[in-house]
Amino acid sequence: MALRIGAGEGFSTEQMQTAEISALLHDVDDWKYNPEDNGLLSRARTFLTQHDFPTTDAVLQIIQSMGFKESLGSAKLSDAHTPELSVVQDADRLDAIGAIGVARCLTFGGRFNRVLYDPQVPPRINMTKEQYQDTTVQQTTINHFHEKLFLLKDMMKTKTGRRIADERDGFMHTFLDQFLGEMNGDR
Repeated sequence: MALRIGAGEGFSTEQMQTAEISALLHDVDDWKYNPEDNGLLSRARTFLTQHDFPTTDAVLQIIQSMGFKESLGSAKLSDAHTPELSVVQDADRLDAIGAIGVARCLTFGGRFNRVLYDPQVPPRINMTKEQYQDTTVQQTTINHFHEKLFLLKDMMKTKTGRRIADERDGFMHTFLDQFLGEMNGDR
């Protein structure tokens, strides 16, 4: 997806290469899957160093700056934005929405034993980075649509990303409307 967006944005060969390697490595040290890394990017840094990648610093900056949590509350890192970061962020966010995003959301919720839906648990709105990372708060999979997924369309930074996000966001709204209609016995 990063390559598709980069091409749509007219990227040079070097920009495409930086975006591609950043997209491939951006989750290897993610706090959700590798909490002991604590932001050090150990695996990504090791890989880039071992392969003598020419834009290692740029790739590490992109990886460090691109997470959803980095765009919440006081954690916003507007100074770190480059065209490559915008493309990789958009690609990552597009992976989280649409049909594949719905499947990922449901799979993630099941994997971590989240309640699927509870009308007594309201979605958390306008979260800070700390609130988003707080795993002690009861969360539901369906609330995740309101807490994160429906916000992503408006966070797209590229024209190409916004165009793709519009369609995918519409699909998620249709899915959630159908889901809630069935849960409430209306459909």
